Amino acid sequence: MSKKINLVLHAHIPYVLETEVEYWLHEVVLHSYLPFLKMLDSHKDNNICISVNLSPILLVQLSSKCFKDKFLKYLDMRKKILSTNLNDDDKNLILKKDLQKVLELESFYKNWDSDIIKIFQHYSKTGVLNILTSAITHAFLPSLVSFPHVLDLQIKLGKQVSELFFTDIKGFWSPECAVFPELSQHLSQYGLKYVFADPTASSTHSDFSHYDVNYICRDYLCTAKIWDAFIGYPGNVVYREFHKDLKDESREIQILLGENRIPLSGVSIYAITDKRTLVKNLYEHDKVEAQLQLDAKDFIKTLNETHKTKDSVSIFFDMELFGHWWKEGVDFLDTLIEQLQDTNIQITDDFLDIPLPEQEPLISTWGTNYNAESWINPKTTKVWSKLIPSLYELEMLLKHDQEISKDKIYYTLLAQASDWTFLITKDTFKEYSERLIIESLKNSNKDILTNKKEVSNILYQII
Repeated sequence: MSKKINLVLHAHIPYVLETEVEYWLHEVVLHSYLPFLKMLDSHKDNNICISVNLSPILLVQLSSKCFKDKFLKYLDMRKKILSTNLNDDDKNLILKKDLQKVLELESFYKNWDSDIIKIFQHYSKTGVLNILTSAITHAFLPSLVSFPHVLDLQIKLGKQVSELFFTDIKGFWSPECAVFPELSQHLSQYGLKYVFADPTASSTHSDFSHYDVNYICRDYLCTAKIWDAFIGYPGNVVYREFHKDLKDESREIQILLGENRIPLSGVSIYAITDKRTLVKNLYEHDKVEAQLQLDAKDFIKTLNETHKTKDSVSIFFDMELFGHWWKEGVDFLDTLIEQLQDTNIQITDDFLDIPLPEQEPLISTWGTNYNAESWINPKTTKVWSKLIPSLYELEMLLKHDQEISKDKIYYTLLAQASDWTFLITKDTFKEYSERLIIESLKNSNKDILTNKKEVSNILYQII
């Protein structure tokens, strides 16, 4: 009997176009999304189906001319960085191999008319990918329980944007895997049939159903093998060191980055080596290839152990883990899919045709302590004191069917993105995140975009 693994990837970047952190989007497209799609091409006949949530606000950005034009310029800059002469043959060889990979990805991208959404659409139509939707601006949905009309708007607009590109969407990714009892009815009214949750959402720590919406819970052990910083595969000493950046060693690269207003090169030529020391060994591709085979084999062993107690195993991750934070992540998936061909384990999207016990979801997230504290805490009080009145105002206008300017809806929705409160909590880009939320809320009371003859942003168009 075939065993099943549900692999779910969450692809998301908040709205960063034409901002000082626009490079976030360029990095993940180059390091994660394109390598993943290129990898799929070699497995199109392997009877797999991977579920991918392309967050609606990510789709808004990927479809814009602004992104397409600037990404090609970003690729040119990457090629210049990787063409740097470090006056060391071994180091230059690593850069040369990295450059070759970028050139191959660039060729792949241009073969699809420089349209990454078109590639996702192709694999969706062929059944290799199952595309999910999400809240329009990745809001932390439990914060909207007291504002049901705003909550509805997040879900409704999210599905509308997704359906501009993909058809027959039945699955929903609740940002931060945040679920709560009221969520089910909101999803059900928009034809959404399943959502993903941490096991803490269930009193039995297993899949369940509520108001005809299936809640799919992730498996802790199988997830930890890939995600956990201590026992997970990405921490292996032979894999690439994420935190030691090449720009620190090259004045030439520093100048190039300065000209493009990008603070990091995102290039490392070192292996993790030993987490306790700053002295790192050079990266060795041969050792990595061997380790990938071992890790994929170990993961299949873990799956077989887990399958002794359940036929289906679900794991989900931020898609940016693969290829971006864990540089070898896409190569791991490639190796795993290849090794699974010799087993009775199938990667599938079996979320609907399964009888599940009825149960009300418990309030849960995949954040710290599985609650809301990664987004709502004393550090974020300042921005929530601004957000809550704006939510109340929008809720009243929606509830009483009042005329609302597009700018008010647009900027209020953008301010709700969970990314910014999370970054404030982690003291990463804290001042930037606070400023962005406050400025967005100020802009919601101005007609900034209304009087422009043409606004290409598809979110603004459908409001």
